[in-house]
Amino acid sequence: MKKPPLDFTKCIRVVANVLDLDTNRYSVEVTFRDINDNWSNAILPRGIIRSGVRALEELLNRGARLPTGPGAGAHLADLISVIPERTYRITGKTGWHGESESFVLRDVTIGPDADTLIHASRKSSEAVEPATKGSLESWLDGLREPCRASSCLTFGIGLAFAAPLLHLVGQDEGAIFYLANESSSGKTLTELAGLSAIERAVRKSLLTHDATERSVEEDCAAHNDLLQVIDEISRMAGSQAVCREKVRRLAHKITGGGGSRRSAKARQDRDLADLRWRVTCLWSGEYSLGAEFLGAARARGELVRLIEIPVPERRDNGIFDRLSSVQLSRTKLALRAEATIKKNFGHAIRAFINDLAANREAHTQRAAGLIEKFLEKVGAGSDPWALRFATKFAVVYAAARLAAELKVAPWPPSHPFKCVERLYKAARALVVTPEESLTALLHQLANNASSTTRFPKVEKGDSLPEELTKKAWGIRHKTQSGISCLAIESKKFDHLIPPRHADQVRELLAHGGYTIPGKEGRHGRQIKVKGFGSTEKPYFICVRLDRLPKQDS
Repeated sequence: MKKPPLDFTKCIRVVANVLDLDTNRYSVEVTFRDINDNWSNAILPRGIIRSGVRALEELLNRGARLPTGPGAGAHLADLISVIPERTYRITGKTGWHGESESFVLRDVTIGPDADTLIHASRKSSEAVEPATKGSLESWLDGLREPCRASSCLTFGIGLAFAAPLLHLVGQDEGAIFYLANESSSGKTLTELAGLSAIERAVRKSLLTHDATERSVEEDCAAHNDLLQVIDEISRMAGSQAVCREKVRRLAHKITGGGGSRRSAKARQDRDLADLRWRVTCLWSGEYSLGAEFLGAARARGELVRLIEIPVPERRDNGIFDRLSSVQLSRTKLALRAEATIKKNFGHAIRAFINDLAANREAHTQRAAGLIEKFLEKVGAGSDPWALRFATKFAVVYAAARLAAELKVAPWPPSHPFKCVERLYKAARALVVTPEESLTALLHQLANNASSTTRFPKVEKGDSLPEELTKKAWGIRHKTQSGISCLAIESKKFDHLIPPRHADQVRELLAHGGYTIPGKEGRHGRQIKVKGFGSTEKPYFICVRLDRLPKQDS
């Protein structure tokens, strides 16, 4: 009796050709009935078509319910070798893709390629975290007051909006911003708030500095054109020298946008593919990157890639540096922010990218204008390095302002400038050179030279008016030889420049002929004026008026 022919048509169908952009290899997607009588999907390498037996074995191992009689492999090979009409592309890399400028996220592709370009995780059988939860409105409402009270929270969330802008405004080199200070000052909350604009944000799931470099590379690629967070630099293992080298290597690698290069054979494996990315990155730690860790003489290139932002001490309210702007306590603000990002996440960046993609040219021009505005307002100047440093913050400001204008940020459009400017100035002060400190001091003195509050005229032997004891920097003074100068009281002088540069700036002033020396060539001169502390003859640094830079009229 003749056996009936094997029939695969009711239990398996070819869906589409699949091009993996990360490995540049084709596969075929099939859908099949499984042992539970449900329809399941599988992506098989096209090479498996040559051996129907291999294809059959692979599908059976995946739970397919298929005929297995004689000739089953050949019948299956005939079926899956038919080239389907539909072809789509997959990638494990988020972000902007292709000439059409579509944006890939784990759960959705935004733009013209929405139906033909998808994230690989959408075809994976592995369980993944939900991409969104709650609502955009609840996220905005819950974070509005905490952001109003915190430059850091505003900046951290602004970094999430800045990442998709990098490519559009031609800033392919991202930056790492490092929040530094003691624990419990709000650094991790800042990281979580920024991450909540994109995805689920919980402490236990944060990447930390004890991760392998390959893990960091994979996380960068998974957050291409998005914010990446690496928490707790103190978890980095090894001696200080080993940690120092790793930090420097990671800083160049992350901002450089590329991982380790592998052979062509190795790249055929998705897990070993070469990875490229473009990210904004937020780190945190309990100590400064300065003299005690990376060294006082950090290279200028490193300083502009790995930017330290000092977070206020706990006693100064930590990240809530604008606490007087709201009625809630620091504790209540932190609890509100934590509760909000736990219940609501992922919506803000999707709404923001939808708006960017819908009117890309107009939003790009707007962002470029905001960047120029920030650079002008903070006085970035024309020095290439200083301009590059300031631009890292300018992009964050532009993104935070643009997001507010598009109503996807928890603040009004006027809010982010003062927050980003404050952190820019704090970060810039950490990396200023003694020469830059000198120039800034001279301009500051020139701007205040005619102020009777900063420099009142007080005759020798008289007292400073009581109402000026906290406001005055010094006095107007004329030497016996008739040279007019601004005499800055020594302790006040140290508050006008970064403390670590105080001695060097005194030296530069003296060697440049800006000051009138005291007895025996000392930098300071004693002048008998009461009101500057308890001594009757305090020391003053006397800067000649005729050596100050001229101010624009």
